[in-house]
Amino acid sequence: MEGKPSTLKDLIMTKEIEKLALEMIVNAGEARSLVFEAIQFASEGDIQQAKEKIQESYKTSDGAHKLQMELLTMEARGESPGSSVLLVHAQDILMATCTERDLAQYIIELFSRIDALENKD
Repeated sequence: MEGKPSTLKDLIMTKEIEKLALEMIVNAGEARSLVFEAIQFASEGDIQQAKEKIQESYKTSDGAHKLQMELLTMEARGESPGSSVLLVHAQDILMATCTERDLAQYIIELFSRIDALENKD
């Protein structure tokens, strides 16, 4: 929805989209924090805790993915959510979190290998 909402229905839709976007931001942001906690644990040698944080981040980001699917479903029904900076920001945080989590899993694996080599003796 570009500009100001023109009808009550548009206003309600705008508020609903804002609410969904904010929920996505919260869920994705929390998942992202867990990813960075995982890297920290791995850097300290606690690989098991790091892997648990990664799994926790998947569960947390599921909420954001469900909200994203809700928005896609609305669009498929012809109830286009339109575009908003808040919605774009929510999508950006979710995708960044997914990418960072993928990279974090490699980082955790590297720390695991380093730990194994250092404790080989």
